[in-house]
Amino acid sequence: MLFTGGTTGYPKAVIGSHTERLRSVRSGGFSSLGIDPAGEVEALHQALDIDPHGPGGVVSLPAPPLMHGTGLYAALGGLSSGAPVVLLPGRSTTGADLVEAIRRHRVTDMMIVGDAFALRLLDALDEAAKAGRPADIGSLRRIRSVGAVWSQSAKRRLLAHGDLTLVDTIAASEGGVYATSSVTRANVDEDGGSFRLANGARLLDDNGHDVAAGSGQVGLLAAPVVAEAGYEGDPEKTAGAFRDIDGVRYSIPGDMALLEADGRLRLLGRGSSVINTGGEKVYADEVELALHEHPAVRDAIVLGVPDPRWGSAVAAVVSLERGARASPTSWRRSSASAWPATRSPAGWPWCPRCSGSTPARPT
Repeated sequence: MLFTGGTTGYPKAVIGSHTERLRSVRSGGFSSLGIDPAGEVEALHQALDIDPHGPGGVVSLPAPPLMHGTGLYAALGGLSSGAPVVLLPGRSTTGADLVEAIRRHRVTDMMIVGDAFALRLLDALDEAAKAGRPADIGSLRRIRSVGAVWSQSAKRRLLAHGDLTLVDTIAASEGGVYATSSVTRANVDEDGGSFRLANGARLLDDNGHDVAAGSGQVGLLAAPVVAEAGYEGDPEKTAGAFRDIDGVRYSIPGDMALLEADGRLRLLGRGSSVINTGGEKVYADEVELALHEHPAVRDAIVLGVPDPRWGSAVAAVVSLERGARASPTSWRRSSASAWPATRSPAGWPWCPRCSGSTPARPT
């Protein structure tokens, strides 16, 4: 059993199998080395023959605490393939600690949880650059994020500091990887906001059928898990998050997406974060990503607040960059350019998938 809470509600015990968990752990560790983990013992011999500090080696740094699934899987992934794992010395994570750990141990791969960690690293990198002493992160080749939105603005800023590969993964403790995104300096503007389905994952409609590419239909991400997967002692929640389709059990935690004609996914967010305003659905993650495009915005959380006319209104708690100033007018202007929407007569962005009857009104 793996205990989880967070985005899926109250803490729950997810029933899985050691084989499933080990497969997930080994997949991450060995893929970083370019080795197929299916080779079992032979794959481990290949991994141990690689110099961690050589051109193909890996030195892993999990930035999150090990009580978080992202940090734990990153650490076990490195250890399972014989790679050194670097742990931070303090009880909390600072950008300065990350930079020093990368420099001291010649870290090649770092695991983070979205902007919460990326922004701390960026603060330290920006401060060092302004002081005329650029941080030594030349060994770093890859940064992987799991578990939270990683904004385009943060990715662009990181790529300005190093020639990196930035990997974004949609996964859940319930089991499985659902979608991945990988960007570099070469494709960040073209592919930075898109994902592709992971091996074995599907985008399903309400009837358990695959959503057709380019149909414009919103679907739910699903990934195969072991037959006995579910929540211990909670058949009702198990029925809501796990389904048996064509003889295969799938984990479906509620992440919604659109599948474009070219096979790329556009993530919309989890069902629990959708804001119903006047009968129209607004995806909080989409609005957050639009707000992140504003140069003065450091971070933003979008949520629904009670509204006597619309039921819920779209609101945002915005944190600005130090010393920056911005007005709601400039946020609306920035959001309109980042969000593929038309404009209402009042100047508000409209929901891009609604009938046009109700504006999605940011507060």
